[in-house]
This record gives sequence, C-alpha cells and structure tokens, in this order.
Amino acid sequence: DRLINHKNRLFDMSDVVIQQPEETKEIEVQLPSGDTPKVVISQNNNKYILPINSGDSNKEITVNIPKYKQSTVSVDLPSNSNLPKLEVTKGDVSVVIPKGTQVIEGDSSKVELISPTTGTESALKDSLNQIIPGDKKLDNIVQAFSMGGSARVEFSQFITLTFKDLKGKDAAYIQDGTPHAIQKFASDDLGLASGKAEYAYDDGNDLIVKTKHFTDYIAYTSSAVQTPGGTGNGYVTLSVDKLTINKGYVVPSVQVELQTGDTVWSVLTRVLESRGISYQSSWSSKYGSVYVESIAGDGEFDHGSGSGWMYNVNGYYPNYGASSYNLSAGDSIQWRYTTDQGEDVGSGFKPTPAPGGGSTPGTNVNADGKPSPTEVPKDTSKDNNSNTNDIKKLYTDADKISPWAYTAIETATQKGYIQGNNGKFNPKSEITRAEFTKILVSALELDIKSDKGITYKDVALGDWFFPYVNAAHKAGLITGFNNEFKPNDKITREQMAAIIVRALSIPATKPGTAIKDINTASAWAKADVDTIVATGLMLGDNNQFKPKELVTREMAAVVATRTHDYKSGNKVVSPNIQNTAVSSYIQNTAAFLQKTVTNPVISSVGGDWTVFGLARSGVKVPDSYYAKYYANVEATLKEKAGKLHSVKYTEYDRVILALTSIGKNIDKVAGYNLLEPLADFDTVIKQGINGPVFTLIALDSNHYEIPVVKNVKTQTTREMLIDFILGREISGGGWALGSNATAADPDITGMVIQGLTPYYKTNAKVTAAVDRGIAWLSKTQTADGGFASWESTNSESIAQVIVALTGLGIDPHKDSRFIKNGRSAVDALLGFAAPEGGFYHVKQGGVGNGGAKPGEVDLMATDQAMYALVAYDRLVKGQTNLYDMKDVK
Repeated sequence: DRLINHKNRLFDMSDVVIQQPEETKEIEVQLPSGDTPKVVISQNNNKYILPINSGDSNKEITVNIPKYKQSTVSVDLPSNSNLPKLEVTKGDVSVVIPKGTQVIEGDSSKVELISPTTGTESALKDSLNQIIPGDKKLDNIVQAFSMGGSARVEFSQFITLTFKDLKGKDAAYIQDGTPHAIQKFASDDLGLASGKAEYAYDDGNDLIVKTKHFTDYIAYTSSAVQTPGGTGNGYVTLSVDKLTINKGYVVPSVQVELQTGDTVWSVLTRVLESRGISYQSSWSSKYGSVYVESIAGDGEFDHGSGSGWMYNVNGYYPNYGASSYNLSAGDSIQWRYTTDQGEDVGSGFKPTPAPGGGSTPGTNVNADGKPSPTEVPKDTSKDNNSNTNDIKKLYTDADKISPWAYTAIETATQKGYIQGNNGKFNPKSEITRAEFTKILVSALELDIKSDKGITYKDVALGDWFFPYVNAAHKAGLITGFNNEFKPNDKITREQMAAIIVRALSIPATKPGTAIKDINTASAWAKADVDTIVATGLMLGDNNQFKPKELVTREMAAVVATRTHDYKSGNKVVSPNIQNTAVSSYIQNTAAFLQKTVTNPVISSVGGDWTVFGLARSGVKVPDSYYAKYYANVEATLKEKAGKLHSVKYTEYDRVILALTSIGKNIDKVAGYNLLEPLADFDTVIKQGINGPVFTLIALDSNHYEIPVVKNVKTQTTREMLIDFILGREISGGGWALGSNATAADPDITGMVIQGLTPYYKTNAKVTAAVDRGIAWLSKTQTADGGFASWESTNSESIAQVIVALTGLGIDPHKDSRFIKNGRSAVDALLGFAAPEGGFYHVKQGGVGNGGAKPGEVDLMATDQAMYALVAYDRLVKGQTNLYDMKDVK
C-alpha cells in the first residue's frame, strides 16, 4: 500500500512526526464555589496543588484523581485552623479528613494526596519482611501509596483510609524507612478503645485504616509458612536482623524443622526462599564454604568498611563458614548485620569472625563458573572442622564459653588439664587455688606420685588435690602462709601471673607498651605482671591487666594451654638462621604450594598470592602452571564481564600483582584494563584502609599510571590515597583496620608501611608516619620475636612486618630493634613452619583469633610466609624489594 501510494518504504519512518514529551508544570487549582465543591484532576504529567484556607472550614470538598496518575496532587492546608471535610479518591483508595480536624505537626503547605510510593516493589517487600511474624511469610503487596510527602504530617483527629475490596488483608506504614505493622481489630469501636495511634479493621468488603498521621501506607497479604522438609529430626530456631542499622528483623525468631545434614547455611536459604526474601552469596575458598554477601538489600560495605553479615549458634560466633556448621536439634541461629566487624553485635573477641559467615573471600571460580575449593593434601593437614562440635557434645553449657577461650578449652580438655563436672564446664565460675594448682601441674606434666613434701595444716593426704599441691610445692611453684595453703580461696590474676612466671623461670621483662593499671598491682606482683604480659602468656583488655580480678575457669584454661605451649617451645633450640636455611624453606614451601594449589585461580587463597610468591621467589616453576593461572583469569573476566567485584577492589590489586610478577600485560586482559576500576576513589576506599593501601602497592609495582575514566565521581590520585592512609594513623603510631580504632595492629601497620614505602624518602609526612609505625612495631614485638594480632601470636602478623621492614632496607633478622631475647622476627616466623610442609596460622596450643585452628597447616598463612621469606631473601641478595617489579621482563 505504501508503495502504491508513493509513501516512504515500510522501515523509512522519516515521515513520522516525533512527539516531544509533555512539559511538566505545577498548576494551582482554584476551589469551585459552593459548600460542596468537587475537584476533578486531569490525567496528564502536570502537578496540581489545591489551596484551602481558613474560610473554607465549613465546606465538604471532594477530589477525584485518575487511578493511574503518576504526578503529584497536593493540598495547601491552613495551620492552626479547623479544616473542611476533605474526601479524596484515587482508583480503589480513598481518604477522608473529617471536618474540624487541625494539622498539629509538620508542614501543611504542600500535603500530597495518594501519591505513588518511591522505591521498587522488591525494596518494599524487603522492608515489610522485617515485621512479618515468624510463623508467616509475605505473599503480595496489594496496594501502596504515599500521603503527605517527604515529611510526616500529624492531625488532631483520626483520618480514614479505605482500601476498596481488600477485606481480610493486612496493613502497615513506613516512616523514615522503618516499617510498622498496623494492628487489626474486629471493629472500629474496638480499635478506638485500644488507644492506638493507628489501627485497622474490615468494613463490608473493604479494609479500613484509621490514622492520625500521613506517611507511606501499604496493604498486603501473608500466609502461614510451610518450611520445606522435616524428617522428624527435631527443630532449630532462626532469626535474621538488621538492628544495628535500625531496620529491625528480616526474619523474626522462627522454629524450623531439621532435615538430615542441615547446616547453618541450608536452614538460612530454606527460610529466606520460602519467604521470598532476596539474598546474594559467593564461595569462600578460605573456609571451603559460602560467604553471605547480602540479605534483603543490605550487604558488605553498604554501611561502612566493617559492615556485613555474621552468624552465631547459641551465642557463639564460629571461626568457619556457615555451610560447614552442622546443626543439632535445639540449636539457636542468629544472622546479624554488623557495622563494626562484629563489635556491635557482641561477638566477644577480635578480630571477629569475618562478615558473611566465613572469611572474606576472593572470587574463586573455574572457567565453568563452578566453585573451586582448594584442597590441602591429607598428609599435611587435619580436617579443619573435625573437632568443631566436640565441646558442645561434652559440655551442656558450651554456649556460655567466651569465643576467645573456646579453642583453649577444647585443647585443655583433650589433653586432660581440665575437666567439667556433671556435664558442665562452668566457664564463668571463679577458680580456687586448689583447682588452679591441679590445672597447672597437669599442663606442666609434673610428677604427682612423688613422696610427701608438704606439711600444710589444711591439705590432708586424702584430699583430691593433695598430689597436685604436693607436686607444685616440691617444684617451688607455690607457697603457703602460716603453714596453710588455703585451697578453697579464690585466685587473682596477679597471683596467677606470679605462679606462672615462677613455674617457667622467665626472666624479668618489660612489655613494649606500658600497662595502664600496673600501679593497681601489689608491689610484690608488679614485675611478674610486666613479665607475663611481655611474654604474651596473659593479656588484658584495652591494655589493662586488672590484677585484682578473680580468675575464672575459662581464663585458667587459656593460660594453662599457653603455659604448656611456652614450656614445650623452650625445649626447641632456636634455629641459627643463615640465608641458605631461608632458601631451603623457600624451596620446600614452593613445592608444597605447587602440590596443594594445582589450579590457581582468582582468589585470596590458593590463587593470586600463590602465583605471586612463586614468581618472586625465583624458584623454577613450570610455564604451564602460570599459563593455567592466566587462562583462568581470562575466563573469569569474560564470565564476569570484567567486573571482579562491585566494592572489593583489592580483587583487582591482587590480580595486577600476580600478572605483573609473571610478566603479563595488565591493561589488556581478555579485553579489559584492570587499572580502570582503581580510578574510582569512592569505591576504592569502601573497604577501609585496605583499599588505598593495596591500590598503591599495585600501582607502584611497575609504575603504572592511573587511567582517567569517564563518569567517575572522584578520580583517584596517588596523593589522595596517601592522604587517606595518613589520616587513619593511630595516636602514638601505627594503623588498624577499623575507622574508629584506638589501638594499632601489627598486620595493618605492616601493610600500610608496604604501601607507603615508595614515598618514604620524598614525602616528609610519610617519612614521619612510617618512622612512628616502625617504632611502634619494635615496641609491640613479643618476647619470642613474634607479633600478636588481637591477643593471638600468628604467622601472618610476623610475615607482614617482615615484608614492611625489608621494603625499607631494614634487616628483620639483624636489626637490634627487632630482636627480642635473642630471637628475631625471621626466627619467629620459621617457628610456624610445619614439618610436613606449609605454615601454621597459630601454633599448637596457641589461642585462635578467627583464622585456621591452632596447629593446622593453613594456605593463607603459607602464602604470606612464602612471600615474606622471599622478601627477606631478596633483601639479603641485594635484589629489588618484593613489590618493586621493574626487574620482571
């Protein structure tokens, strides 16, 4: 037809006149004359405002708004004056303000009438899920609208909202982002008699809401939860909350029937999916478990660098992933959103378990997109979770054990230092002198069958504690007073310190940082308190020792375990480190890593750092190994369209370092420039101080320029990164992870110094800050040459300090500032080497701090030990420092 009539061909639409969008205007509507004026609003894009003045108070005004109108209709109401009756209808919703009502709070000059709500339906559902009872689930949002506008408006009388044909539905309102359920009554009279500020009831086929304020209102349906599964295995309870960000409960406490093999993760997903609640997760290679990134719209880093999801079972926050925790009937699970790395949810120790129900993971996927957990050969490590629930099975009050004492009590129980009573451990009970003596004698493995050597009047041969008191007395560990031992007296922390120092014959030592309350200790105990803290056998809280505080059973278990470990460690002659010895450790660790990490991928464990450490070591590695890694990187980038993570830009930093170390181009990897994300300063700093530190390390590894990227709100510069880092220095020197930290941490201080090293000689502010950090590290080094993070001496802390020192040209094995009692930082690190290969995070008998269990070979610890030894080796050989890769071809 178009051909015959000589019109443009079918797809040539140059003859079409494009209609321009109608310009939105704000139109003031004049109220029609008469006592019952009716106002009809047009269906268009214009905004309308209807002025009502005090002279209209006797009128009855009707306003009709088209059902699908998106632009606002508002009324300008007089303040401190009686209002006319105002009835507004929009589709199936109507609002009636009774005559004589007054506006008593809020801005009455532009009160919106039945406007569309802002936000998506998904966001509304996530919000409503916070108030749905535990035995129900949200089905649908039937109606949602906004009254009043952005500010709350309150009235002197009840306003009536009518939801036509919604009998049987429920109602809620959202004020300042917080949802509130509106209680429903059998009638208007009962609702009024309740005295509530808002209530609901059914009238005929309609749902009625009475309220005295305008905000967002919602009508919705819910139904009883039918949680899938259930095999007669008992029940657990589950709750999910965002109380720390004032968003209430996502899932109020609900009972869930157990299925065979249920874990914390399987129960969570079953409940969330049954209620239609959104969540995101990824694989954590560190724990071989899932990592929860977000629930109901709130995820990691959304509310600060320390924010994310954590879980506890019976009040205890485990150190492993949610899919690794097998549940038992009666367990109580809480998923909680933290904004401060667990402190605000009472995790009880630092660093708290990483948000997400496991370690903070790297992206660890194969080319096919499936998770690729890294397996440690069976001959080099125990199963990470083999004894996870032993304490729970032994002691019915295991949930009352503090997280910092859990591992020590497990060890002490297994070794027989300490036992429970009638199936309970009683961790908070204060311990007597007799009980502590038994524990100490057992930990030191003293002979309790020796001849009688005591004459205490209050210790009889038939007393259960006699052999232990006798052995301790003969060893010179304890003394009495006036020929009495006082076995039932409680023991204080300073008394315990004195006994331990005497038992181990530790020479008097001063701690690197003065104890704040040392002057509250008895004169005879001060030297022992200083010494016990300097050795790390006893630690306080916030640098306070609390000498007069009574010792609890869980405190005693921790100290006994440390005492045993210290005694055992002193039997080992410290290695006389030569560079040939370090080279041997590097060779052995390189072989272990290649055997363990057979398929290196983009991951914080079993991937980028492994490749980096091997490449910088100079150890001969098959080209096919690095080729496999590069192929995995390309495959992952293609699969993820170049986006490794939305906020964790350290993912890009790690890959840049690994690729640079093997001589690969980093601006054309599968078509993507890995430097471009680092140009977005606002996202770089979302991770807190780690973000800018590793961005600097990556950029300076080969003098990379920061690309200028369009549509980036704040373009990154090196100066901005440095200023951010310097602004986070702790008073007295050093750095820590949290934005509000008051005490420095050796791990973070070491990493920060690594990032600032290239600017040490050219930036005076950097020079001063780094010097303060070095001085603080020297002071905080432990008596055996190591470093402790969060009350736990661990290999990673030592490794990061070694890398920092070598980058500045400081020899961590010879510099007197980093040698304590004849042991250097390098000595200390090699003390964590496992005979069968790899390195421990914490040595057997040590206190865990959220990583691998004491005495278990750990890949993260091994990676860091590897590149720390390489850093030292490069210093000794006069090569460029670890992160200066201009030598790579």
